Amino acid sequence: AGAVQLNPEQTGEEPMAAADLTLLVAAAVTLVAIAAARLGTRAGLPALLLFLLVGVALGNAGFGIRFDDASLAHDLGFVALVLILAEGGLTTSWKQMRPVLGVGLSLAVVGSLVTIAVVGLFGYFVLGLPRAVSFLLGAVVAPTDAAAVFSVLRGVSLPPRVRAALETESGFNDAPTVLLVIAGTELAMGSSPSGGMPGLAGEVVGELAIGVAAGLVTGWIGVQFLRRLSLSNSGLYPLAVMCWILVTYGLVGFIHGSGFAAVYVCAVALGNGQLPHRHATKSFAEGIGWVAQIGLFVMLGLLVHPSTISWPDIGAGVALGVVLTLVARPLAVYVSTVWFGTDWRHQAFMSWAGLRGAVPIILATVPMAAGMPGSDVLFDVIVVFVVVFTSLRAYLSQQAQYDAVVDRIKEASDTSTALENELAQWKDDTYVRSQVRERLGYVMPGDTSYVVVGADSVKQPGASGGATQGSQDAPWYQT
Repeated sequence: AGAVQLNPEQTGEEPMAAADLTLLVAAAVTLVAIAAARLGTRAGLPALLLFLLVGVALGNAGFGIRFDDASLAHDLGFVALVLILAEGGLTTSWKQMRPVLGVGLSLAVVGSLVTIAVVGLFGYFVLGLPRAVSFLLGAVVAPTDAAAVFSVLRGVSLPPRVRAALETESGFNDAPTVLLVIAGTELAMGSSPSGGMPGLAGEVVGELAIGVAAGLVTGWIGVQFLRRLSLSNSGLYPLAVMCWILVTYGLVGFIHGSGFAAVYVCAVALGNGQLPHRHATKSFAEGIGWVAQIGLFVMLGLLVHPSTISWPDIGAGVALGVVLTLVARPLAVYVSTVWFGTDWRHQAFMSWAGLRGAVPIILATVPMAAGMPGSDVLFDVIVVFVVVFTSLRAYLSQQAQYDAVVDRIKEASDTSTALENELAQWKDDTYVRSQVRERLGYVMPGDTSYVVVGADSVKQPGASGGATQGSQDAPWYQT
């Protein structure tokens, strides 16, 4: 609705017809994005990136929908991020989160500061940016992306502590980096924070403390209230939970706290509070989260103008990704986790799995909305960085998942029933089917129905529908 303005006087349509058209276009775009996500899964591409490409295709480079309102994109992006953080908090297990809370918070705060420092030095000495802009660049790319982490890593077979630490980091690191991006934008435009850098640090710490405390209080109150609330329809409970979280965000903003920190803490408290119909609530939150992700990435895709991205922008974006991936992220993980005795293999995976997605692009709209000179170039560089390295990391993440699946199938081969279940679970995945055939010599179940009756024999449907004895040489799943 923000991207396409329909004027009834120009189109000759009645207002209701214009509204109907808007709903039609929005629903059709959402269905196209969902279909693209399905195709992307088969091709090994991340769904979130495909949502972004759908937006690009709808924009100036494709169907010609014009959307240049950075302020609106900034506001809608923050709303979508609130919904994504709410979904992430509601589906986070406190039992898994508690042992790694210190590691996650250290990654979110200390790791972000290390990333800002390394990227800032790169921007100043290599890219030749002013110091304030270099600091702003580091703050924009510092946070990992909650949408990317929650949607990608939850589909990967990982140790629970590693996954919980990465999810905790992504849930908490948006709050400080948003404040630092706003401060960096003011510095780049010639305004200094009151009290200098110590004053800025105190402001960030204060807003984070208020946000976390308010999230705990509202989360506890929400659990007590919703447990005692008797509603006539069970479908109202998920709506009440989500609205409670949004109220928390608004109230904390009025008292100058970090709304993002408050939303995530409140959502974690509600998600683990043994509320009525909590499974329905989590399912509802996941649906809202997906709607927010699709809308967010499509909108940001509309904001991207491929014709304005120059080769120097591409080079700067790729170089930024290389420095962040090979230097800044590993150093940030090491400094943040070495005090907790984290295994070096877990450190290596955390270094690799610091997924970036929509959040850096959203943060890049902050200087654009403020009218900072050169902010459009900064936005293009961030888009290149996100597209290239999110695709690469998501692809590698999926390959790791596929390797784990093939290993599980191999381990299950001793028991025909377990093997049949594993193969049936992945029968629709083209890549897994090919890997299982090439690496293990197994045939995935296809259109033909199979009934496993033993490790050395099989009954297959005959021409008349009856069962005939198959070959005794090998089970059905072996070539």
